[in-house]
Amino acid sequence: MLQHLFQHTSPARFDREFEDYEKSCAALEYCLDSNDLDVWYTSRVRRQLERFKRGYNAPIAIHGPVYSFDPVSNDQAIAELAWRRCMTIFDVAKWLQPEVIVFHSNFNPYCHMHLEKRWQEQTSAFWTRCLEQLPDDRVKVVVENIYDVDPEPLAAMIHTVGHPRFGFCLDVGHHNAFCSGPVLDEYIVPFGDKLMHVHLHDNDGVDDLHLPPGRGSIDYEPLLRHLRAKKSPWTLTVECRDSESNQEALDWVEKHFPRGRSRGTPAHNRVA
Repeated sequence: MLQHLFQHTSPARFDREFEDYEKSCAALEYCLDSNDLDVWYTSRVRRQLERFKRGYNAPIAIHGPVYSFDPVSNDQAIAELAWRRCMTIFDVAKWLQPEVIVFHSNFNPYCHMHLEKRWQEQTSAFWTRCLEQLPDDRVKVVVENIYDVDPEPLAAMIHTVGHPRFGFCLDVGHHNAFCSGPVLDEYIVPFGDKLMHVHLHDNDGVDDLHLPPGRGSIDYEPLLRHLRAKKSPWTLTVECRDSESNQEALDWVEKHFPRGRSRGTPAHNRVA
């Protein structure tokens, strides 16, 4: 069952796109890179999120830092920085109360291919420790594939952690652009019911273009069959590069899952 349908945004995009979000009372996945995260409480991030909360009451998700997030780095300072980033995201979550928090796996086959066991053990230990600090009993933490050609190391890590609110975010575009291994329906299998969140966008199989579905080379039928048969709830974010492309992607999702998207309530319509 599709539980919530989000659209991607970021601090750089939020102000110019907010009127579009507000008109449709859109549920958002707000991406915080490291620089904005460092100063979130006193910067445009806090102002933007307060504007969102005042304008309408809709579900929200957080996307954690995209670059240089390496909790199993041999450089202890870098590994400790990843821990601090997680704790800061959790501070944001205490205030914002998101439904989902997304992190990148940062498994690099060129670096970790012959060290899979070490990567699994250390990453499992990192997330087990982090999840002890989760701010409430509702938010889910999901880890997203990027260059994970083989799904097994990431799936094994998630199953090893075994936390009920810790799971997998399938990024369909990353699989198409970076994975020369299993096809999509085979790629999903090792995660089982740990598939909790989906990032939906399209590309040409070469570059990570973040196009609306249907404008690239991805065959979505295996994913649609899997999601329609899925008994446990899951969430989805359309992850395109602007609000117009997000809208096209939302329309595509609603065509295939016509339950309607998650929407908020405008402030002027709320019951006091």
